[in-house]
Amino acid sequence: MKRQNILFIALLISIIILVALLDVRVLAPTAARNWTIIGGLFGDFEPYPITSANPHSVQDLKLWNNITDFFRNFFNFKIDEPKESIYSVEYPQFNEAQKPVSEESLTLYDPRVEYEEAVIGAVDRVTPSVVSIVVSRYVPVLERCPVTDPFWGPGFRLYIPCDLGRTQRVEVGGGTGFFVSSDGLILTNRHVVADKNAEYIVFAGEDARHSARVIAIDDVEDLALLKIEGDNFPALPLGNSDTVRLGQTAIAIGNALGEFKNTVSRGVISGLNRTVQAHDSLGRAVTIENVFQTDAAINPGNSGGPLINLRGEVIGVNTAIARGAENIGFAIPINKARELINRATLP
Repeated sequence: MKRQNILFIALLISIIILVALLDVRVLAPTAARNWTIIGGLFGDFEPYPITSANPHSVQDLKLWNNITDFFRNFFNFKIDEPKESIYSVEYPQFNEAQKPVSEESLTLYDPRVEYEEAVIGAVDRVTPSVVSIVVSRYVPVLERCPVTDPFWGPGFRLYIPCDLGRTQRVEVGGGTGFFVSSDGLILTNRHVVADKNAEYIVFAGEDARHSARVIAIDDVEDLALLKIEGDNFPALPLGNSDTVRLGQTAIAIGNALGEFKNTVSRGVISGLNRTVQAHDSLGRAVTIENVFQTDAAINPGNSGGPLINLRGEVIGVNTAIARGAENIGFAIPINKARELINRATLP
């Protein structure tokens, strides 16, 4: 080969090497764009670090490796392999105040449970203040009196009922009431204590028996007040019946059927400002205006018992039921009883 051709080939190879080095300078990542590292192609060098601040660092490193592989294969000189980069992972440290809450300390809110607890709590607070009223009076005792049959003669005797003047006290009715003052004042319905010849016995607390007397009657509103001797009785708080709304929860407590004390039933206020006509135990018709309608079950014997809200406040006095209907009862708004109570408690 001619000398000129050899020099030409050597010059061409030099140009190719120079261009390649310039391309490497341009294509190399920022951290590697200096001649010192380019010179490292022919010696040892540390690769630029891979950090989260350089999102293209991995791609740049692959390009750098491809370029160095090219020169290593072309010129067959040794270039140190880049060391494997290791990402450092740092876990956040929690102080004592930042420790996660354990599952045992987590409390899930369940509206059904909260509602049930509200009902139970209201009943627990009110029940000690509700009393059973037993109505009793003396009635004639009918006895069997023998008579002679005129047709069959003195050998045959007949017996007919007769009144020999003997009497005995029997229960003729019952109802419910509740304390409105700590000195033994009890609110109930007028028709529960309408019999002036009857005796009224109140059972309060642990079946404590008290003789009661009627001290006030409101014939218009079917309300009455009884008084028993003693003090420190648990009086019920009176709510504001003017704020009662249609659909709100109503709880009735009473002496159902005169036998089942402190029977609890729950429902809602089904109607406002109703006018009803009721009949008392003596058969007298009474018209009651502006009363609540409720579907909380009210049975005979519940008359005079409290109708309460979820806060345990009295909003009405149970007074009547609709015959032939299902769960239609009526209660007198408690605000109507305030005047009667205030008159009785004034010194």
